[in-house]
Amino acid sequence: MSITLRLTDPASERNYYRLKIRSAGEYRNEAGELVYYSFSDVFSSSDVIFADENLVEGCWGWPANFSNVFDDRIFDGTSYTFTVESRQRFGENPHVVVELQSITPELYYYLKSIMLYRITDQDSYTEAIQIYSNVDNGWGIAGGISGEKQIIYF
Repeated sequence: MSITLRLTDPASERNYYRLKIRSAGEYRNEAGELVYYSFSDVFSSSDVIFADENLVEGCWGWPANFSNVFDDRIFDGTSYTFTVESRQRFGENPHVVVELQSITPELYYYLKSIMLYRITDQDSYTEAIQIYSNVDNGWGIAGGISGEKQIIYF
């Protein structure tokens, strides 16, 4: 299924985002009770906002050169429309949960460094990737997320 989304970005500041798409539905178990199930889907899109040339191999089910974590450098201060493709689940009450998260720069750099680490950690010819951290005298990040969810029923 194709889902068209529009994002309105605040002007005059760098903003960072993560897009998550989960398809869900319900099924009846052996006792006849409705049971909810959800899947974190790996969606696809040919839109340039998801392109990441640093990710030369696939990671976590995503293809090479693709990331669901992106910034606003292409559409800063404007509305931007893009399309993603995902799978539709079967069952009763099938729906898709689309969540756009606004993330802090610290979380953005942390997620990008984790993705890069995941594709290079077993390659002995690659330089070590340092995981982003903004904690003095320790490891980790202090960051934040604010999300907006939309549910699309079929």
